[in-house]
Amino acid sequence: MPGPFRRVIWIVLDSVGIGEMPDAATYGDAGSDTLGNIAKKRSLHLPNLSALGLANIKPLTGLTAADHPKAAFGRCTLASPGKDTTTGHWEMVGIHLAKPFPTFLKGFPKEIIDAFEKAIGRKLPNRADIISQQHQAARWTYIGSGMVHERFKATLESLSPHAARRIAEAAPAFA
Repeated sequence: MPGPFRRVIWIVLDSVGIGEMPDAATYGDAGSDTLGNIAKKRSLHLPNLSALGLANIKPLTGLTAADHPKAAFGRCTLASPGKDTTTGHWEMVGIHLAKPFPTFLKGFPKEIIDAFEKAIGRKLPNRADIISQQHQAARWTYIGSGMVHERFKATLESLSPHAARRIAEAAPAFA
């Protein structure tokens, strides 16, 4: 039985929240508005998403709502309780939850880590080692990015002295 559309293109901007959910405070997310907060701090240039209706969902600094959006647009509120990303993915495929997935804001409990290590047949590296490895990877990414090159720094200084200062302030962390 054919539906009303031959094809649907469904764009999900994962982790690009546009305002908080009604139960945000329950999960420590009160005031969350990823896209809105980015738009307040950085100039956004999103002509295609704006034309599709992104800025029609809610006012966003620097973006203009489309008079005649080229697409259907919207923001969902979950029917299920829980943090929005994982629960939202389940709902997009038609699964509604009666209770939320557990959240581990202070890390996984020892019994879960022990069971996981047993299942995979090895010990996980400790948190300090992981953080050290992430820092080293970030350091090499920073150095390899060319951001330490004198020509890059001079060009950035001429284009955005503020950005150049911010990068210079962060640079010692990667030394």
